[in-house]
Amino acid sequence: MLNKSGLRARWPQGFENTWPPARIIRRAPTSWRREPTEKGSGWKLIDENGVERVRFMRPDPRSQGVWGRLKLGYWRMQDELGRFLDENGNVVAETDPDFQFKTHIPYTGQ
Repeated sequence: MLNKSGLRARWPQGFENTWPPARIIRRAPTSWRREPTEKGSGWKLIDENGVERVRFMRPDPRSQGVWGRLKLGYWRMQDELGRFLDENGNVVAETDPDFQFKTHIPYTGQ
């Protein structure tokens, strides 16, 4: 859950996919570092153990994938063990047939 001390293991309580990315960055623990994504279309927050906890991807019109073409981008979050979370903070098994849809949360903010 998200509180004044920062992001914890689960999707932030009260999180809205309209939250601006800067709000997530400001609330992240100071021990986490921000890095650009591999292709530079977004950023990720890496915790002190090297686990990618938050990823924000901007839309990429050149993308061949459905996720890169989302109008405003998308969020992905992982817990401290690197397991992907859905929009409600639940761990989604990689074997779940809807894994990709459940773990790519469209950003609907500004």
